[in-house]
Amino acid sequence: MVTLTYPYVTPTQTVILPNPNLGDASQHENKVKFGLAATGRVYSYIKTPTLRQLLLNFTRLSYTQMNDLKNLLYSAVNAEFGYLDHESQQWKGNCINDPFEEKGSKNFQVITLEFVGVIVEVEP
Repeated sequence: MVTLTYPYVTPTQTVILPNPNLGDASQHENKVKFGLAATGRVYSYIKTPTLRQLLLNFTRLSYTQMNDLKNLLYSAVNAEFGYLDHESQQWKGNCINDPFEEKGSKNFQVITLEFVGVIVEVEP
């Protein structure tokens, strides 16, 4: 299960959804930096940016889950909200696509969110 909360700091709205489909995209924009030592040895470093983009594809949402998600996203327009994923990592970010292109049958709804955010370090 994943959890979306808005606003991020003191949540007043919380939506719990089933896990997104396996294989959802996590788009990394890693940069490789090369260095040359005085001995002639070549070093490479992979720099991972803190800002990441996730493609969350939720299928088979009930009518109630879809309405709760719509209310949260309408409230969080251009504002940061929290995303707790299935690996218990807390994210802070926002949605960059128009998620209300509804697809699905009358029983189940499908929605895809493009989430851009950072992983928040949680103190133990």
